[in-house]
Amino acid sequence: MARVGDQKITADDFMKYISQDGQLVKMSTTNQGKAQVLREMILDRLIEEGMRREGFLPKDRSPTQPDYLRGYSLLAAKYFPEANQTPDEEKIHQYYMDHQEIFGIPAMVRIGQIQFRVPANASPKDIEAVKARADETLKRLRAGESFEILAGALTENPQGKVAGGDLGFLPVKQDPWLRKAIAGLTLGQYSEVLESPVGYEIIQLKDKRDALLTPYANARKAVLARMRLEANRQGREAYAWRLAKEVGVTVEIDELKGAIP
Repeated sequence: MARVGDQKITADDFMKYISQDGQLVKMSTTNQGKAQVLREMILDRLIEEGMRREGFLPKDRSPTQPDYLRGYSLLAAKYFPEANQTPDEEKIHQYYMDHQEIFGIPAMVRIGQIQFRVPANASPKDIEAVKARADETLKRLRAGESFEILAGALTENPQGKVAGGDLGFLPVKQDPWLRKAIAGLTLGQYSEVLESPVGYEIIQLKDKRDALLTPYANARKAVLARMRLEANRQGREAYAWRLAKEVGVTVEIDELKGAIP
């Protein structure tokens, strides 16, 4: 799948890597997600190469997990030490203000959904037929039929089908499509037929909850930890891609070329 210097990243390596985490398995269902996972694998190989070049890993035996942790700490201290520095208080507070919902409970909306999926490689005629079914369902709603009953009978989302279309509470800010879909809806109101990433949907706003924010004084430690984590990630990537110019990195699969800058 990729080469980092004289090392190969094979499909078997990839499968072993994602098997450690169900979220990685889910990401790997799309080419974009696979490229992101492959990118992390490449970064790991580059960081290990950097540790070896600096002599931060033992040469007389296979490194253990503590060896890797110690080596990475030494590498970070030498090449991206800013990750462990404490920013000015004003910067910490501004980060908190810009990301308040991360440090509390985000604003949530409870959604009802009637979903009509467009098959992969659908023809224009197929798409038109799916849209017609959605339009007909909207007419039935306007004629007074129950949203829950229609959702249970017609929605093509298996999760919603068993619950009368109820998807439960969702964080509204994480999904731009959802945020736009519910804009202007009052409680109990449903939308027009909306084009969605999977086809067409009718959305009902069932309930909503405002964000519950943690005060700055209580969140400060978590804010600082997150800032350091981001600084570490940025420093790690910058160092790794500089090293990549010396080591040489190639991706062998065209659909995954986005794994490297």
